[in-house]
Amino acid sequence: MNSKYSAVKTSKTVFFTICSWNFMAQAQVLHASLLRTHPGAIFYVFLCDDYDNQDASSFCFHIIPIDKLGMPNLHELVIAYNITELNTAMKPYAFLYLFEIHADCSIVYLDPDILVLSPLSELLEVLDNGSVDCVLTPHLLEPAEFAEMDESKMLQYGIYNLGFCALRDTIDVRRIVAWWARRLEKQCVIDLPSGLFVDQKWADLLPAFIDRTYILRHPGYNVAYWNLSQRTIRLSDQSSEGDEWLANGMPLRFFHFSGSVIDDPVIFSRHSQQFTLDNVGDVRTLFFYYVSEIHRFNRAHFRNIPYAFSWNGINGINEHTPDASSGSSHRPVSATKGRSIMATIASLVVRPDMRMKVVDSYRQFGMFGTFKKIAWYLRKTGHR
Repeated sequence: MNSKYSAVKTSKTVFFTICSWNFMAQAQVLHASLLRTHPGAIFYVFLCDDYDNQDASSFCFHIIPIDKLGMPNLHELVIAYNITELNTAMKPYAFLYLFEIHADCSIVYLDPDILVLSPLSELLEVLDNGSVDCVLTPHLLEPAEFAEMDESKMLQYGIYNLGFCALRDTIDVRRIVAWWARRLEKQCVIDLPSGLFVDQKWADLLPAFIDRTYILRHPGYNVAYWNLSQRTIRLSDQSSEGDEWLANGMPLRFFHFSGSVIDDPVIFSRHSQQFTLDNVGDVRTLFFYYVSEIHRFNRAHFRNIPYAFSWNGINGINEHTPDASSGSSHRPVSATKGRSIMATIASLVVRPDMRMKVVDSYRQFGMFGTFKKIAWYLRKTGHR
């Protein structure tokens, strides 16, 4: 592969993301941007969705379905968790899965809505020299008391953004990741009053639990709506190798398009009222390039694949990723009917006379076969 970054070494580093089918175009953009900047990079997608009804053989990376991760009580999680919670609950299990396949390597997680723009040199350096076991990026690098996303928000959502996390395979790291996974079996929820925000809030504890944790404070990493008030993004044409994106005068390593509304001409992120496409400066150019890449990877197809599980979870609500701006125009059932069906499924799971039937079905037919059987039961009993 021809690339001006052909000398970048990633032999001991593995990258992965997690998504449902509706974000597969974004995952492919992430993969393509990784290959441009890190030729030969090993990349996995862990799929939070139905694997069987789509052709996964056409992708040029590994796709691992959720039911291959050994998540305990998965048949209950797919009912209880909304799409955001279930995707994020997979993360520690994906790390553990890759530790088994790529022993003694460093594993790097990136959210699917990330665009890598230059080599992650600072990250690879600390990983390759063996000096750190965990790398995190803070939401903020300095106080932001007058910004929309101020420090108080970070005390709610988490100090570090878990759209990025790098972990080295060591005995101690595996032990802490296994603890993290156990916590997310029941507490990977969006419940700010209780101090919980999916997998991310738990990561506040990682620097305390993993001795060699490195806080990466480079302004070019994990740029997004939450820190744009502190990052000046510019497209420079002064580089000898062509255009170069800069963050506070330093190379922009990756941009995180969290909450982007692809088809809206004004909204930059559905999570921010402060920034719009009219006031983000050169980021506007980067955003439209990103949109063109998503369309190149057939977003129109992927966004219309129905999500296999419960978009809103057992509580019937997903404030982080509401249906109206989820990026998918088609859902298998209406929100009202979906809540009714999911409540009925939940009642089956907790009923002593039905619980073992559901569990036995799960063991015999797998997760998706069990869902089909439950759907047949609901139709039979009048839930249409």
